[in-house]
Amino acid sequence: MSDENPIRVVQIPARGQITIPSEFRRSLGLADGSLLQMQLVGDRIEIRPLRVTDSQLREYTEAEIQQFLEKDKIDATTAATVKRLLAEGAL
Repeated sequence: MSDENPIRVVQIPARGQITIPSEFRRSLGLADGSLLQMQLVGDRIEIRPLRVTDSQLREYTEAEIQQFLEKDKIDATTAATVKRLLAEGAL
């Protein structure tokens, strides 16, 4: 970036999503799927790239995965409603 401390103004749309300017993304090496860490610091929001290394990732056993799935099960009515809404493009 040419400016030492560039400032850009972005507008927050109804859903609260903002776009990170392309020059910022390029400068920080951010790409689709990059993780960001957000923190509220006083009266401002700090957003930083989150660099995750393989050593920080944990592999789950099949038993743990099955336990997660059992805990997260939803009833058939809710599942059907979600499938319908997804098919309609409502979700």
